[in-house]
Amino acid sequence: MKNIKNFINIKKKKFNFLKKKFSKKYIYKILKYKKIYFYKNIKKNYKNILQKKKFNIKFIIQKKYFINKKILNINFKNKIIKNDNIKIYNVKFYVFLGREKNMKILHNYVEICLQNNIFNEYHMYDFSRNINDHNFIKSEFNRLNSIYINKIFLHNFDKNNFDKVKTNWNPFYKELYENTNKNDIIIKCDDDILFIDIYSLKNAINDRINDKKSFLIHSNCINNGICTYYQQNIYSKIKDKLNIYPTGGIMGIIFEKPEIAYAIHNQFTNDLLTDLENLNKYIINDVYVNTRISINFILINGSDTKYFKNITYNDEYELSSFIPEKLCRYNKIKGDFITSHLSYSLQEKIILHRDDILNKYIKLMNKYIPFNKNLIIKYNINEHILNSSIRSYKKNNIYTVKNWNTNNSFSIKNVETNKYIYIDYELGDITLSDINKATFEIIKKNNSIQIKLGIYYLTRYNAVGNFKNETILFKYLKDESEKELILEDIDENNTFFLKFLRNNFYL
Repeated sequence: MKNIKNFINIKKKKFNFLKKKFSKKYIYKILKYKKIYFYKNIKKNYKNILQKKKFNIKFIIQKKYFINKKILNINFKNKIIKNDNIKIYNVKFYVFLGREKNMKILHNYVEICLQNNIFNEYHMYDFSRNINDHNFIKSEFNRLNSIYINKIFLHNFDKNNFDKVKTNWNPFYKELYENTNKNDIIIKCDDDILFIDIYSLKNAINDRINDKKSFLIHSNCINNGICTYYQQNIYSKIKDKLNIYPTGGIMGIIFEKPEIAYAIHNQFTNDLLTDLENLNKYIINDVYVNTRISINFILINGSDTKYFKNITYNDEYELSSFIPEKLCRYNKIKGDFITSHLSYSLQEKIILHRDDILNKYIKLMNKYIPFNKNLIIKYNINEHILNSSIRSYKKNNIYTVKNWNTNNSFSIKNVETNKYIYIDYELGDITLSDINKATFEIIKKNNSIQIKLGIYYLTRYNAVGNFKNETILFKYLKDESEKELILEDIDENNTFFLKFLRNNFYL
């Protein structure tokens, strides 16, 4: 009892401290991040982008000025307190569907969870992008609904317009806002989660019930940018390539070099196909995150869905970054609850180029599902005092988050047309624009430069290359010359041609 009183007193002191720093009513400045996709049309437009001849297209690189915002560090201490009150929690499992190949694997894990009462309801959200997947979702709903009576729900089926460019996720988040109570536990899962340690999921749900401070609890996910950084010691062959924290939580090596994501999947599936108990190799300590994180598999307290009403296109940014920073709450990666996420759109040309990784996950599913045993030997509860720095700054009633522009941020202008290079990551186009500018990170290296397109390096390999086999994969992992460009024929006005160093192709 004494410990609980001390804990409450500490909380009161923190609340009084925050009242002094912040006004009662906030006006929040939302820094909107566009969803970023690799430009898929670049291959068909290849002749217009990469040329053997110069064609007098010169460029000039202009400095992208930025303001360093001060960051207010607020330290929190957290201690887990057992909840002795008897409450009935309703666990709801939501999936953004979907691709038929992925569903055929994922639904095996879903059914085991339903059979073992790990969750009470399965909500199928139809965000499919073609008629075949759309029809398969309906057939799966009918099949599951006939087996698990009153536990299966289908949403957005009649309203889905097969949007292939930019999806409005508001139907899902609005439904959560309107139909969730405080004793619900919401699990949101991507349709390409192809492995779930379903018995450790029970522990993760219990942790979610007891942990009221973390905004999101994320699985320890294979092929997730932030999780991969903390898993780096597991992948001994590529460890030295995983030791840089993804800038802003959205960048990282698995996007810059999708071949690394392929290697990670390859090791993970091979380890578990050899021996399922190798799953214990992938346990990490619980990690508290105060940057954006890809929301591949997350657990949410029902009481927090009140913040979801107006979420639309930028759900990942708002859920994992803007809302928790606004509330001065962190997210947590549950280190002993392991899932695996197949691919991001930036990785698809490599991971989905062949079916070998997908086939390994089918074999793993067939081996894991009948096993029917808790494999994790460690239940990873962190009861130590937690220090979490919430990065935020409030001035003149404006709530801001860190500006990720750096001293290496530039825009690039074509001096002949006086237009800027602009990349529409959603439509997949590189264009010249009078108004819009793409912000590039330009890194100098000896007599050459490297241009980073948001979360991707500009390379001829990324533009037109195809993954062929594992030998080429690992050869490319060691080859940095593909992303180097030289500034050729610099004149007195500091204009120049941009040429790929290795292949002599001009941008």
